[in-house]
Amino acid sequence: MGAAALSREVAGLEETRRIAMLGADTTALRMMCSAALVYIHSRGEADDRDSYLEKVKSGHFTYHRLDFTIEGVDALPGVAVVHGLMKGTVDVAGTRRDLDCRYLAVWALEEHAWRFRAYQATPIARDG
Repeated sequence: MGAAALSREVAGLEETRRIAMLGADTTALRMMCSAALVYIHSRGEADDRDSYLEKVKSGHFTYHRLDFTIEGVDALPGVAVVHGLMKGTVDVAGTRRDLDCRYLAVWALEEHAWRFRAYQATPIARDG
């Protein structure tokens, strides 16, 4: 697969993930997530696949708005590394938070399908 086709495919995966997060669709999220998922949140908390999905299911994380802007997709054998911007609004344990982050997402080929393997969000420092 060429670089442009891979970028389009990964952009579609990221959009599917965004929609599943907004809909708290843990069935869809489980299907796309690797069993080895490492999910590091913008404040440094970390989850594995099962703890993240439980937090989405229970309403600990309630996503109201999410916008992803992909700045690039780097292809390695069996791995796609996405970097971009994420803005949004989420309730975390009942507390509203605005998200304004740079993010890194890793998708890996597992059993001939792309799986969401790792995520790291970092807040963007703003002057003022």
